[in-house]
Amino acid sequence: MILANNISFWYPVADAPTISQINLEIETNETIAIIGPNGSGKTTLGYCLCGLIPHLINGKMEGEVIVDGKDTKKHPLEDFISDIGVIFQNPDAQFVTLRVKDELAFGLENVDLPQEEIDNRVTEVVKQFGLLELLNSAPQDLSMGQKQKVALASVIAMKPKILLLDEPASTLDPRGRKKFLDVINELKKDLTVVLLTHNFNYVKSIADRVVVLHNKTIRFDGAPDLLTKKEVLRLFDADEHEINNLGTPGQKPFIHVEHLSYKYSRSHELTLDDVSFVVNKGEVLGIVGPNGSGKSTLLLLMHGLLKANRGRVLIDGENVAKMEFPDLARKQGILFQNPNHQIFTSSIKEELNFGLKNLGLNEEKIENRIALASDFIKFGDPAKDPHSLSYGQRKLLSLATVLTMNPEIILLDEPELGMDIGFMNKFENLLLKLNRSGKTFVVVSHDLDLIENLTHRIIFLENGKITDIGTTKQIIGKVRDYFDQ
Repeated sequence: MILANNISFWYPVADAPTISQINLEIETNETIAIIGPNGSGKTTLGYCLCGLIPHLINGKMEGEVIVDGKDTKKHPLEDFISDIGVIFQNPDAQFVTLRVKDELAFGLENVDLPQEEIDNRVTEVVKQFGLLELLNSAPQDLSMGQKQKVALASVIAMKPKILLLDEPASTLDPRGRKKFLDVINELKKDLTVVLLTHNFNYVKSIADRVVVLHNKTIRFDGAPDLLTKKEVLRLFDADEHEINNLGTPGQKPFIHVEHLSYKYSRSHELTLDDVSFVVNKGEVLGIVGPNGSGKSTLLLLMHGLLKANRGRVLIDGENVAKMEFPDLARKQGILFQNPNHQIFTSSIKEELNFGLKNLGLNEEKIENRIALASDFIKFGDPAKDPHSLSYGQRKLLSLATVLTMNPEIILLDEPELGMDIGFMNKFENLLLKLNRSGKTFVVVSHDLDLIENLTHRIIFLENGKITDIGTTKQIIGKVRDYFDQ
């Protein structure tokens, strides 16, 4: 079905290839998982395998890729692309309409299917992915997990022969991830599936075969059962996780969230409904809940990026909505789910300098702050355009810009998204170290292991309301039971 012979690829102006001399054969109806650390070339290899390289992505490609008997270099994209469905890591990149139901029908309409067939296929994927209540919503207004479901459903509606999935379950809650895996396990009977992922945890339940990429080449190609977590860490050249040792939070509330309510302009219902809680200084608070429960919206309100319909957020007695940017930046930083939302410049160095210059720091202090962040994150060429980095590398850069600001509070929205196991071990070790030094964290995550290991307390959100709150030890079991249902 897919044959890659000695392929290498260089992006424009790059001195070295992103992948080098890759040889890979994927059989019809085989499900293969390609895993590797950030920047290892997984996405680039995936784009080569489906023909987006060399047709839509610029650069130099050596070697050949044969898809269903067709050489992707010698045949135009339209000769084979209709047989391939692609889900990008960032679902926003593939939305073209203003309503979910139009998004599901868009591809079908473009291949001139009869209206009855279009309606039948849309109805089928709506049921399959539980999208009935979202049909009239704008894709852009959905949570990241909901967006991923819509993107996958729109591709499945096209009934492709080959399915390329780039981190498809990364934004789904545990229940949604299980449903997604069940769908893929059902679909893969009649599909060739290429799964690009950092998440080794669910690979064994879905893949017939695993390929590990590192340093541009294949380091492992074999059955999933042959790989243990320890072996993956070795192949990734990654550090082990240190023993959980959180700091002791103070007894005085530092953040007050008071009666927050919020509704998006195109929504008929409140996304958040009368949410109140406090966060003590030096505490790590976890926020969990199903997709669409309002978790990311809550963080945006806490950082003053959305204006509440009702209620307020206070940091050390000050109303966030009334704070000037430099004052807020010294108090609190935020890491978004999508790193593209917080990259503003054309070089890594400028990006690291950006927030610090806005604080009015001199060059010496700026260099010192950047040096501290560099101990954790290796940036490579400081003149490189951040937009040319892999998704995971962009996430690292965004985290570095937050750390250089040295805020007292850090809000983290799905920090694990796009991150390989080695980075997450480093990140968790860093969070523990920062918390022991007195930093306060609010962490939104679907990774229940991360939440259990790194938080003092948990808030559970559902349908925009707090339905449970307590220490992590008290309620983590109930949270896991909820998602296992």
